[in-house]
Amino acid sequence: MKTLPSALILIATWGCKNPLGEFTKVSPSFNAEEELNLDNIPQILGLTNGVEYTQDRTFSWSCDIPCTVSISIDQLPDSAPDSSFSEIFTAEIPDQSEGTYYLHIQAQGTQGQLGEVIHVSRLVDVVGPEATRLDVANLTSGASQSPTLTWTQATDNGAGFSYSEVAFFLESGDGVCDANDSTVLMDWIRVPDSVDPSSGYSFSANDLDGNQQTISLAIGTLSYCAGLREADSLGNLGAVVYSDPWSRFSPSDITGLQLWYDGSDETTLFTDTACTSQVTTGGDSVRCWKDKTDLNNGEHGTEATDFPTYQTNVKNSLSAVRFSGNLLTIAAAGTGPIHNVDTGPFSVAAAFSIGSTGGANSQPIIWGADAGGTRGFMFGGIPSSVPGHIGAALGGTIANTGVTLDTTGYNAYAISRDSASNGKFYNNFGAEQTLTISGSSENAFEAYRLGGDGGTEKYDGDMLEVLFFDTQLSDDEVEALKTYFADKWDFSF
Repeated sequence: MKTLPSALILIATWGCKNPLGEFTKVSPSFNAEEELNLDNIPQILGLTNGVEYTQDRTFSWSCDIPCTVSISIDQLPDSAPDSSFSEIFTAEIPDQSEGTYYLHIQAQGTQGQLGEVIHVSRLVDVVGPEATRLDVANLTSGASQSPTLTWTQATDNGAGFSYSEVAFFLESGDGVCDANDSTVLMDWIRVPDSVDPSSGYSFSANDLDGNQQTISLAIGTLSYCAGLREADSLGNLGAVVYSDPWSRFSPSDITGLQLWYDGSDETTLFTDTACTSQVTTGGDSVRCWKDKTDLNNGEHGTEATDFPTYQTNVKNSLSAVRFSGNLLTIAAAGTGPIHNVDTGPFSVAAAFSIGSTGGANSQPIIWGADAGGTRGFMFGGIPSSVPGHIGAALGGTIANTGVTLDTTGYNAYAISRDSASNGKFYNNFGAEQTLTISGSSENAFEAYRLGGDGGTEKYDGDMLEVLFFDTQLSDDEVEALKTYFADKWDFSF
């Protein structure tokens, strides 16, 4: 800026004399010699160009002498201020988007002297990054408490991406995951920086600081939503991106489920054969155990004089039905469903304990017969020694897996056969092994029982859960059941 020299301007004082010869001034513009300092140009103080992004959208300044200013704000580097001057010392960037903004400002002194126009930049970021996709994977393979999340991470052209957070919500019932799903099952926790979002993040029960998080997702009855939001290095959070809704895996998701007895579901256990009085206390007799598929609720407990009992806190804090040589006739002759397992496929999956004593030849967990009472199907412990091995029988022909049952802990097992005699079995849901299951029993479930055959063969143990399918299980379905039993009953497969 060019400096002007000081100038001393002498202004003549003029007026008129009165009759007495006295002089009277008539020009008050300058009543004496006055000095006008042309160096006194106002200077703007307190403004510097921004070099890093900030959330602060306010410019602040002062002048070295009393002044008014003319300003404008835009994203152009050399615009002119507007033509009006006012006594202000702050101005806010009106736009909410990220980017580089410029304050164009000129000061004016009280005598009208103008300072130079200056242009000051500010890097502003008040908007968080936003992911464009969030998927929940591995649901068909049984993921429930720990769904795997994958997403497309956002790029942030401002302050830069910093971290992601996930949360879980209860879906409100409209079939869409969005901001209306306000019931929080697990509040926001930060995803570790080492996670690759394209490879997937299997939800951990610990947050970034190692604090324990808990989440409880009911099986097969409710829908859930996952939410993800991302932040930049300034802490700006982007909008929440939601997954599609999903439900926890349930055995009913597998086509062909025909029988489902769940010892942890007290609503299916009753102390009377009419199935009207629900169990309430550990040790209650179980005279009715309803099938959860609602397909096969025939007669219950009609042959038993000594009933199994309801037991609480058996495994993983869940209840079970304890058999001690008792049995339940679920469907008496002529009242049960007719499952064609002669030429058709079938599968059984069960979780149970088994004692060292039982019947003369076997410990049937589930036993089926035709209307004449001839054995058509048996799954459980088989001879030659009790409890012997796990196996299955059709029409009296026993398929022995050769796997000796654990009499001190709990077993989880699946046997599956196609429409011929080609069978598979999975000991504690381990590697698939082959098993020939031959025999003929067309009406194997015209009558069936839990815990015995009605004669000398009786089951001794805690029955946790029994599933029967009229299909052969696929590899994915076996894996889903493996995860289901592990999550629910705390098996370590």
